[in-house]
Amino acid sequence: MIVVDKLACEEYKTKAVVAMLNAVGAGKKNLIVNEVVDAKLVKSAANIPGVKTTFTGSVNTYDVLNANKLIISEGAAKKLEEVLG
Repeated sequence: MIVVDKLACEEYKTKAVVAMLNAVGAGKKNLIVNEVVDAKLVKSAANIPGVKTTFTGSVNTYDVLNANKLIISEGAAKKLEEVLG
């Protein structure tokens, strides 16, 4: 699991998400969990094979177990901690 301060894209660019994944040392199958739905992040990551995006309201066990790396924002981690204990 990799916790980052913030997950956001300022524009619709797949290159920005690829650069972020390379910077954090992500593998081939990644799950990106954000606190809220960020349309720019979701659409920018949609073209990358092996990358799935979700938000704290729709995280499921299968996606977490199926991913090699879980990349989660700090806000999403706190929200999941509140809900799951």
